[in-house]
Amino acid sequence: MLSILIPTYNYNIVPLVRDLRSQLHKENIIFEIICIDDASQSELNLINEEINSFEFCSFSSLEKNFGRSKIRNFLAKKAKYEWLIFLDGDVLPAQSSFIFNYLYP
Repeated sequence: MLSILIPTYNYNIVPLVRDLRSQLHKENIIFEIICIDDASQSELNLINEEINSFEFCSFSSLEKNFGRSKIRNFLAKKAKYEWLIFLDGDVLPAQSSFIFNYLYP
């Protein structure tokens, strides 16, 4: 059981979430992906709302900017699983086996 936590700011994270979901399903992992925009007020958040239609995934935007450390702590508190992976929103895994490599080093 794995929680993937993605803080973001003014960035389209839908491709990242799609890729991670695909890899997690392939490995048959119980998971959640939580994405939070740190009050960017960006129009990209309308695109990111699509994440809420993905199973076991959520996207929301804060009203007030928390900053890097506080948003990560906030995400960790929201996570329901013990194992956490933090990923920056502008990162795409270099390999399609990122989750496999992470879980089975």
